[in-house]
Amino acid sequence: MKKTLVLAIAASVMWISSAEVSAVNYYVDATGGNDNRNGRYYSYMGDDNGPWQTIQKAADTVGPGDTIIVKDGTYTDPAGYSYNCVARFRTAGTSENRITFKSETVYGAKIDGQSNTTSVGFQVYNNSAYIRFEGFEFFDFSWFGISTGSTESTSNIYIYNCKIHDIGRVTYSSSGGFAGIYTGPLSGYFTVDRCLFYTIGRNHDSFPPGEVYYHNFVHDHGWYSQGHHHTLKNSIFYNMLSGWAVKIDGYNGTALTGDGWTHNIINNTFANDGAPYANYCTGLITFYKNPGLANKYRNVVIENNIFYDAVGDEAIEVGPSGKLCGTYSSSLWPVDGGFYVNNNVSNDLYLIQECLEVDITEFSNNIDASAVPAIHNADLGMTNPENNDFTLTSSAIYLIDKGIADNAPDEDFAGTLRPYGGGYDIGAYEFPSAPLLQISQSGWDLVYVDSEEIGRRGWSPR
Repeated sequence: MKKTLVLAIAASVMWISSAEVSAVNYYVDATGGNDNRNGRYYSYMGDDNGPWQTIQKAADTVGPGDTIIVKDGTYTDPAGYSYNCVARFRTAGTSENRITFKSETVYGAKIDGQSNTTSVGFQVYNNSAYIRFEGFEFFDFSWFGISTGSTESTSNIYIYNCKIHDIGRVTYSSSGGFAGIYTGPLSGYFTVDRCLFYTIGRNHDSFPPGEVYYHNFVHDHGWYSQGHHHTLKNSIFYNMLSGWAVKIDGYNGTALTGDGWTHNIINNTFANDGAPYANYCTGLITFYKNPGLANKYRNVVIENNIFYDAVGDEAIEVGPSGKLCGTYSSSLWPVDGGFYVNNNVSNDLYLIQECLEVDITEFSNNIDASAVPAIHNADLGMTNPENNDFTLTSSAIYLIDKGIADNAPDEDFAGTLRPYGGGYDIGAYEFPSAPLLQISQSGWDLVYVDSEEIGRRGWSPR
């Protein structure tokens, strides 16, 4: 097929507002930086002109509109602070001028918990707002990769293209949970986009089934999501060792009413749940009204997701964890108006737990093994899901072009523009998964795309 070179320049100019022009770029370098410098230079230029050494110094200094480029390297809990984290953020951008912390290359800036000796990677505290974290890798923390406080209002945080793994890999009997990301009950408007979560949850060999602490392990999750107005899209979860990929748990503050949504879970792939606690933890997502939190959820949207090989017979659990339908009072059921479950595919027997107490507002175009027995425990046309390759092949007939356009993101986990072909695909990947245009901070990267795709998108070669 004929290939055409696409050149796009002028559109990038539209991104630069007058407010952003006056913003500052700062630099952090784990090995070549010094916190006594001004942070304004990529490398040391003499006097105090050069990069900082710690992300904490940047977090304490920057303001709205600033961008912090964190150079490739390993970042640990810095000396001289008592936060037990790599960086604590107590600042805010604005809706027009976010503060952006960006790894120089994707996964190049490694946020290291040093074999669980540090509790948290990034703590977002004290009314922090309008901050974007992009391209970081978080690993080996004893509690959380990223967390908010449990009693503070934190909002409008965007977590993009990050890898979060090996969190909470400890032997610990407390009922307190560990998570890749924890958002507290006063948090709002968090977005997790194009992120990879795997191997999260504590070691449990010392606490076999039947012992008193056994059930505490179900508190460990990929994203432990309290709060409201959160969005999860284009992300991949696998090998959740103790709890769920996502647990959604209620929120405090003013109760939401009317048509405002409280959670969007769109175009993700949830797979290979490694939790052995089938009596307590079934499925890959759970909704539960925590009795200690004031408010239930409204207008939850779950669309275009893949659920692959969950523990138990259902992919989504709604209600008190590990309990049979009807065994709890209605006060503990988590959704109070507006529950939309559309265009999801599960190779488990049931997509969602069947309970009369769950009022599903809309349930359409979903597929599970009870409806299509041939997909029970099958790979659904993914490339090699047993080895965590969830890209789609041409045989993914229940996934390709089967998604719903409402709320669907405009790119997939790999950066491929959506939709490609006749419609949106289900899951984190679009088929075929190869970027058409990749935008970098320095400008446009030029790639080849086929002529059919150019015509379908209405592009004209110049």
